[in-house]
This record gives sequence, structure tokens and C-alpha cells, in this order.
Amino acid sequence: ARQPYNEQLIVVHNLGSMDVPCTFCGALHWVDEHLAVFRTTSPQFGLCCDRGRVRLPSPPPTPDLLRHLFTSSDRDARDFRQHIRRYNAALSFVSIGIDVDKTIRDGHGPYVFCISGEIHHLAGSLLPMPTHQPEYAQLYIYDGEEASLARSHLNPDLSVHTLRALQDMLASHHQYTAVYKHAYEILREVQSDDVRLCLRFNPSTDRRRYNLPTTNEIAVILPGTGEEIHASRDIILRKRSKALERISDCHPAYACLHYVLLFPMGTHGWHPEIPL
Repeated sequence: ARQPYNEQLIVVHNLGSMDVPCTFCGALHWVDEHLAVFRTTSPQFGLCCDRGRVRLPSPPPTPDLLRHLFTSSDRDARDFRQHIRRYNAALSFVSIGIDVDKTIRDGHGPYVFCISGEIHHLAGSLLPMPTHQPEYAQLYIYDGEEASLARSHLNPDLSVHTLRALQDMLASHHQYTAVYKHAYEILREVQSDDVRLCLRFNPSTDRRRYNLPTTNEIAVILPGTGEEIHASRDIILRKRSKALERISDCHPAYACLHYVLLFPMGTHGWHPEIPL
């Protein structure tokens, strides 16, 4: 990387324009990506929809506020796009779990963020521990004004107006807002903090679609110490606990609970039960 740049050593490899549409789904390809059994004069492709065998539904409409922030050139929209990762983190239901490798950060060069192992998502309890401030999904249980103040306190550099507007949008549109509130209503009736609740995916729904979840996916209260057997892909919520529960990346809500600004409706993503 420290050798002088010599443009004469660079060999140009030109694939041409990526402008050949799939006749089934319209995805654009380079012509050389066509299946070998077809000619370049009438190419067909298998990388996108496998010649029409895979058909995914269109995503639900984007809420007006989010569409404005993604497309407008006004000051609030530009600020939102510049800090979109921080806005998403402030509104996420779950946190990211990582083991950061700090061994290579002992010099004075550019900042390096090296992760050893695997990124995963963690779900906390529905209520914070005593003396702890609420965060993540806990804030969706609070009154809108309280939640807004708490998020602004944790993120003082973000626009209070934009943060509150996005919070209200998700409260109205993201389906897991209602799911978590329903979970809290169930757990608050139990006196002990040593109780768990399972968010279990309902396989009886239309498995060929990326469906919006319903409160029916809250299946059962699981009392006890946490040693009881449950399905490996369940999301386990506790009433109040220091422990964090790891969410399986095979749960259909894995993405929409963290990337709330990409999935503002709480739409389910991929899961093993979706057949082709």
C-alpha cells in the first residue's frame, strides 16, 4: 500500500454497462451474467429471481415523515441523513452486542474499528433496574413526552424536534410498539421480577410473505429462573433484569427491531420457514 502509484500497471477490465433487465423481475444485470444455456441476444438470469421462481411482495408504503427526511433538501432532512445511524440507535428496540478488538488501536494512525467474532442483537428487560435510566425498548412503554425527554438526554446532539417526530411515527406505525406494550401489560400484573415472556413467531401466518407481526405472537408467560427450555429462536423478555437476551438472527423480527428506520412498519424479514 505504500508503494508509489503506477497507473501503467493497472489493467482495465470493463464489463460494459449494467443495463440488461431480467424479463421476469426487471433487475438489472451485466449481459455476461446470463445463464449459459441462453444466448446473449435473449439472455435470462438466475441471480435475481431464478427466472421468476422467487416472487417477493412489495414493501409497505413509507410513512410521509420518513419519506420527507430521506428525500428533502431542507435543513432537518439534511441533518437527519447526516446522523441517520445515531437517530436509528436512539430509537432502536434492541442494542448491538460486539467484542471489540482494541489490540490494533495502539498507534497514531486513522481510527480503526475491528470486531472480533460476530455482531449480534441483544434485548433487555421491559423495565430498567432501580437507579438506571430507561433505554431502547423500555422507552416505548413510557409516555411520549417522558420518552422524548429521555432520548434527548441520551442524545443531546440530535434535533429534539426530529427525534420526537420519529418517535411518534414509530409509535403509530411500528407494529412491535403495540407488541411490547402488550407484553408490559402482561408482566406488570405479576408481582415477582423473576418472570419471563416469550415472543414466539407464529408459523400459521402466510409464510410466503414478509408479514406485519400481531400481538398473537406473544405466546406464553414463562415463570421461573430462566432455566426452562424454550425454542432457540424465541425472543425472551424479562420484567426487570440486568441480563441481556441474545436474539437469534433467524427470528423474523431480528432486523426490524434494530433497523427501525429501514423497517418503520415493523415488517418481518427473512426466517427459515419462508419457502421459495
